[in-house]
Amino acid sequence: MAGKTIIGILFLTMVLVTTSMAGTNTYVSLKGNFYIIYPDDWAQVDYRLVDAYLLSDKVDKPILDYEAVFAYKDAPFFFSREYLVLTVDTVGDLKEWQIDSVLIELVRSFGKKVQYNKTADYLVDPEPNLPSYDTLTKTVSILNEVNGQGQNLKKNLLMMKFYDRGIATFYFYSPDSTFETSKFLFERIISSFSTENVEAALPKESLKVADLEVGESAAGRETKKSKNIYLYIGAALVLLIIILIRRLR
Repeated sequence: MAGKTIIGILFLTMVLVTTSMAGTNTYVSLKGNFYIIYPDDWAQVDYRLVDAYLLSDKVDKPILDYEAVFAYKDAPFFFSREYLVLTVDTVGDLKEWQIDSVLIELVRSFGKKVQYNKTADYLVDPEPNLPSYDTLTKTVSILNEVNGQGQNLKKNLLMMKFYDRGIATFYFYSPDSTFETSKFLFERIISSFSTENVEAALPKESLKVADLEVGESAAGRETKKSKNIYLYIGAALVLLIIILIRRLR
């Protein structure tokens, strides 16, 4: 009975996620020449809001060179609930031995042997700081637990997608309390990645952005240290990998 109960729960979860993706939006990356599909109750966050969030008092440039950020439309602040930071590095099509070098670097960074799993299988019960590589989709997945307290406790799912023009990196963030559900949504977003008929996927309407805020109210206040923790997780690692790849070319 226990086995049937678990299967039933997983089935219900997948049904809920499928329903949430019933209405969808499309984002086209002209730089990366690909597109992704994300839920209708999400929207692309205005770049000005993201920059305001990323900026600190000591620098005049964002701490992360991002392509786009996506979040729930009804979130009071885009970082209040689940959100996605997308970056693109057009380093070109990587050969298998170059990808192997990246995986070796991951082993050095985390001290754990890379597992070879389908992304969906890995997400059933992901182990923090254990890199997983899907050879079919050429996707690396790494779960990071972000330090925090109460509502600020978050998890970061870093997913690197190797494709013919380089690497698309997805920084998914979720409150710890909702990660078990949102991880399946994250997997569906990255599974929608496509380089086929990109021009046809261009939105016919003008870009809609989330009507969110960045401020210092009690609901949205976070220390700059916490912000840096959230958005530095994985960023330094990806930068190291990009440098490694450029050296190998």
